[in-house]
Amino acid sequence: MTPKRVLIIEDSEDAAAALAFLLQAAGHIVEVASSGNEGIAKTLSFRPQIVLCDLRLPGLDGYGVARALRSDPQSSGVTLIALSGFSEDEDRALAIGAGFDHHLGKPFQPDALLRLVGTTQPADPAD
Repeated sequence: MTPKRVLIIEDSEDAAAALAFLLQAAGHIVEVASSGNEGIAKTLSFRPQIVLCDLRLPGLDGYGVARALRSDPQSSGVTLIALSGFSEDEDRALAIGAGFDHHLGKPFQPDALLRLVGTTQPADPAD
């Protein structure tokens, strides 16, 4: 497995810490942001290959984060994974429509997240 640079955007400190621990234990390099605006700023400075983003965030929500990252050439190639307690077909469609590549409903199986992160191809540095 090739370690990935992963940014977690999650306003719940406990959830963010658990995700970070899981991903770091699997060998990934992890940063955490607790709001949508902080997440956008960290995406531009940390340059993650993968962003795990809660949809319900204070201020700018996850949908806004996805739209902002997709509209910026510096971050448009990042793999975006939505994390949400809402996992009906309509919820998935809204996330994909906003620019997310994947949608994981909470609670999710840690193995499913690790498989998804592990199989995500790194962004081409030329992008």
